[in-house]
Amino acid sequence: MPNFFDVVNFNGNEARNVRFQILATDPASPTEGQFWYNSTTKVFKYRTATATITSTDAATLNGQIDSYYLDRANHTGAQAQSTITGLVSALGNKVETSLVGAASGIAQLDSGGKVPAAQLPSYVDDVLEYANLAAFPATGASGIIYVTADTNKTYRWTGSVYAEISASPGSTDAVTEGATNLYFTVARVLATVIAGLSTATSTVITATDTVLSALGKLQAQITARVIANANITAGTNTKITYDAKGLVTAGAAATTADIAASTNRNYVTDAQAVVIGNTSGTNTGDQVVSDATLSTTDIATNNVSTVKHGFAPKLPGNTTTFLRGDGTYAAPAATGASPRYSALIGNASATTFSVTQATHGLASNGTNVPTVYDAATGEKVYPYIAVNPANGTVTVTFTGIVPAANSYRIVIL
Repeated sequence: MPNFFDVVNFNGNEARNVRFQILATDPASPTEGQFWYNSTTKVFKYRTATATITSTDAATLNGQIDSYYLDRANHTGAQAQSTITGLVSALGNKVETSLVGAASGIAQLDSGGKVPAAQLPSYVDDVLEYANLAAFPATGASGIIYVTADTNKTYRWTGSVYAEISASPGSTDAVTEGATNLYFTVARVLATVIAGLSTATSTVITATDTVLSALGKLQAQITARVIANANITAGTNTKITYDAKGLVTAGAAATTADIAASTNRNYVTDAQAVVIGNTSGTNTGDQVVSDATLSTTDIATNNVSTVKHGFAPKLPGNTTTFLRGDGTYAAPAATGASPRYSALIGNASATTFSVTQATHGLASNGTNVPTVYDAATGEKVYPYIAVNPANGTVTVTFTGIVPAANSYRIVIL
């Protein structure tokens, strides 16, 4: 094996299959930059300027794997609470057991979820109930009220015996009347003077009024009431007489003399009635013209016009002209209206009716506009209408009714 006693320059090339020096013990005086492998400790070492460095496996630290350091049993020393996530807030929500039930601490709860009486101040349970007086404790406590359930009486401990606490008298009958606060009696109410009574207003009494104000309103209403007049004979009359208070004082049958004439509402005297009777039927406007007395001639004198009522002009005898608003007959101007089909539908049994293109003879591409009318009134009705765009068939369906024979008319444009 060749020995090198000087620098070997690889010029940036690899040194393949290189094995460092293997020693059973570390060199006594290694030099800086020297590498070796200790076959006893099974570790790789190298020398710096001041120390020997031991290289360990990447999966271990000081010869231990990571699970060793994660096990809290292997931890030593103290660790700050703030370095443990959530520990500070978790401990802040806890109660020290030494404070539970202790003075200046926290009250505890019994099995029923309540604070024991021993941990409550005396005024919280200063009323104690027992079945009877014999069931009271042999020695009572001051500041406690004891109640017997059988008699509903209350007692206090005097220091030597239980003394009954004076009960309520039960009613005012057992309380002596004083000199200032007197009893409210019927006799005293009836004898009370209603000082301050005012009759200035006669408005309706309400629930918010005092007795004194209500009496004042009532008296004002009585004072202002209308005094009735003397009786008159009962009957039905067309003429009445009333006074300033609006009360009827007399009644009689009205005559024409009691009703004054006015413009366009004058009376017809008997003499005038005779004249009217003699002139009736002579162009007075009150005669009735019957078919038997009606006679017309072939003249246009009384035809209807834009300035007067009258007869319809004589018919021209054709089917192409129509009466216009100016009183003349003329053919309507072409408007480009679509052809039209019209027919009655209904047979007292069917609810659906179809009109094919062969029947209505109009368009077969579904552009037809069908409408249905009541045949008797001419009013438009709204059944379900469908137009087949493929063949032009129009289908009408009635819901809830069965059309009578020829009761509806379908018009297709």
